[in-house]
Amino acid sequence: MARKVPRGMSLRRFVTLLASALPLSATATATAPATILAGGQRISPIRWNGIAMGAQARMTLLHEDKPLALAAMGAAIAELNRLENIFSLYEPNSEVSRLNRDGHLKEPSLDLVRLLSEARAISKTTAGAFDVTVQPLFEAYARQGGTAPSPMDLAGARRLVDQRGVMIASDRISFQRQGMAITLNGIAQGYITDRVSELLRRRGFADTLVDLGEIRSNGAGPQGQGWPIAIAAAKLRLANRALATSSAAGHRFDRQGTLHHLILPSDGLPSMKFDSLSVLAPTATLADGLSTGLSLIEPHTLASIVSELPGINVLATTAAGSLIQI
Repeated sequence: MARKVPRGMSLRRFVTLLASALPLSATATATAPATILAGGQRISPIRWNGIAMGAQARMTLLHEDKPLALAAMGAAIAELNRLENIFSLYEPNSEVSRLNRDGHLKEPSLDLVRLLSEARAISKTTAGAFDVTVQPLFEAYARQGGTAPSPMDLAGARRLVDQRGVMIASDRISFQRQGMAITLNGIAQGYITDRVSELLRRRGFADTLVDLGEIRSNGAGPQGQGWPIAIAAAKLRLANRALATSSAAGHRFDRQGTLHHLILPSDGLPSMKFDSLSVLAPTATLADGLSTGLSLIEPHTLASIVSELPGINVLATTAAGSLIQI
């Protein structure tokens, strides 16, 4: 589900290129069709399209004040920059990069502490299927250039995978074992989507759709019936909800697609129980992490796990083409 920034280009680079090549007024434009708001006032959605975190990104705002909306979109891009400096694997001075390099991080940001805490809760919910410490396994596959790691390399990487080995405190984060590393690529997109969505809400935008790889909606959308969203499994309307989808096609280590980014922490092997799996949740952070972890859960246990999660719905397609709705 997590779509990565390509090597050699960070999120900051993407956003910098976007901001320097096109003024914000050119990337965020008022477009038809007009929308009728309460009181009979007609406005057009104001949209921004670009690239964020290596994926196509968009924001749509319903508001009568276009200059105010453009200013808010500028603030949203600044927030993307700020959060990349925390979560990026490819920005050498990001907090995650420094933690992985040094094995500890003093005075971590509140955002990193908060996200790691949420990731730990999702790991518990998914019986360990979601685990941010799988980065050594990713690196083992990436080093092979399209072939599987040797049993020895795989065993060595697996010994470093255990989210319980990440010590989290407000003033320090550290690893219990040398060589451990984390990746937040299975949850950070959702977290950043939430922060941008909440920033827009604080600025007075009650009707917004933010899609930074994962989607979060505020308000009921242009026609008051929810924001229309199409995924492989269904056509949906989102109102004050978030959506995230995982698929083995998100990142592949080989051309055949048998070696992909959805790696089961317990055995270190790529695993995908569904062709795709989408999660509807109150927040994009929760939807993102759950869609990653639940994709690795056996289908016969999926319903029992989801039934214990209030406010969560799942849409999954199987290899045979059948649709599972929970």
